[in-house]
Amino acid sequence: MCVLDISPTFPRIRFMRRLMSLVILLVMSGSLGALPSDLLMPDLTGLSLDSTRAQLASLLDCPEPDSCPLIVLPDSFYTDSIPEGLVAWQEPLPDSVISDTVKVRLAASLTIELPDVRGMQFMEAMALIENLGLEFYPVRQIENEEYPVGTIAKTVPEPGSFVKRKDVIAIVTSLGVSSPPTPTKTSTGVEIHLYEHPEFKISSISVVSEDSTGFELAFKLQIRNPYKHPMTAEKFKFELQVNRARLLKDIYSDVSIQIPAKGVAYGKVRVPVSYADILPSIAEFLLSEAEYRLVGTFAIVVESGFSRRAFDVKRKFDLFASNPAIKKNLEVIVSPPETP
Repeated sequence: MCVLDISPTFPRIRFMRRLMSLVILLVMSGSLGALPSDLLMPDLTGLSLDSTRAQLASLLDCPEPDSCPLIVLPDSFYTDSIPEGLVAWQEPLPDSVISDTVKVRLAASLTIELPDVRGMQFMEAMALIENLGLEFYPVRQIENEEYPVGTIAKTVPEPGSFVKRKDVIAIVTSLGVSSPPTPTKTSTGVEIHLYEHPEFKISSISVVSEDSTGFELAFKLQIRNPYKHPMTAEKFKFELQVNRARLLKDIYSDVSIQIPAKGVAYGKVRVPVSYADILPSIAEFLLSEAEYRLVGTFAIVVESGFSRRAFDVKRKFDLFASNPAIKKNLEVIVSPPETP
């Protein structure tokens, strides 16, 4: 008779079944370690990008550090407590549950040295100062022999001073030579003095058109001519700010405004605005009374030639309170609907 020895086999099968049941229970209870979705976010503050990627690669078991889901946001985090170029802000926050994507912002010095913009053209200096996170504010014009007409003659604080991001830098532009220039004459014998400055005001703002993609604004400008001869203001190049935040830049207008001698005239510059260009923070400004500011340059045209000058004009309006369609679109930008 043939006898089969199965005593070692059945206990092994029972043991393996019990072991698998135990493993399943331990996994369900979390006793064998957290699942990837339960991983806690480490504190990345003060780490370099290489160290950040290495730590995430170790935590998330990425095949390569560069393959980890890390996004470096372009806007810097201004601080003097963390060296420049290191991680200063992160999302998710430390000790919170890690998400599919980790976002960081790198430190940039909160306190910086103010560059010397004297001698620069108005728009060039404005771009440089605002790209440093500072506020640009033209205050007046002065007669100056050192710097050409229309360039920057002085800043407050002075170049080389230490300033903090968001500080306001007052700009003084040059009117050229300190003594009044010899006036030229038109063909009719009228003397031309272009060392005075026309006065600008925003008379009104209106919405002239709208659709699902955006709207067009019309700024009615009042210009006062200080000269003893007629002039034309044209070839406008400017940017639109709302509560000192830039909404649009490099706006060109072909409007031509003719102003009589020592008189006042009105003209409209139109500005198309796309919803795609409106940041949530600016959309929030637009939903209530806000300061609208046009800042840029224009050409003064007279019979014998022209001169390019700077202008800066602003006024507060509650523009969209009575426009439910635009108001609704702005509210969507501020608080986008959650995707299911």
